[in-house]
Amino acid sequence: MLALKPTAEDWQDVRFSDEVHCRVGPQGKLRIIRKPGERYCSDYNEQMWETLHIWGAVGYNFKSNLMFYSNPTNQNGKLSLHVYRDQILEPVVKKWVQNDPPFILEEDNNSGHGGGSSSNIVAT
Repeated sequence: MLALKPTAEDWQDVRFSDEVHCRVGPQGKLRIIRKPGERYCSDYNEQMWETLHIWGAVGYNFKSNLMFYSNPTNQNGKLSLHVYRDQILEPVVKKWVQNDPPFILEEDNNSGHGGGSSSNIVAT
């Protein structure tokens, strides 16, 4: 891309986006120490923790709001095509396309972005 956009001014129409996943739970440090021969710690409760999925975008003179999205069908936190389309592209990015000057949305290689195919639900 540096060959196509060699100067800093050339990048003013690019918005870089990314998502992050984190877990929050009980206050303070939580340590799980197993007794010899114990496979699971009975005090540990997976339900006490909540996984947050957050998406945002930044660019020249641009900063999006952070979008908290849910990913109920995916246990590993990976962004799915349906979640990306329904919770990020349709309600957020579509408004930018309709109301903002033309821009390039730069995404990483996450499979939830639909890269590598022109016929998946995100590309369509």
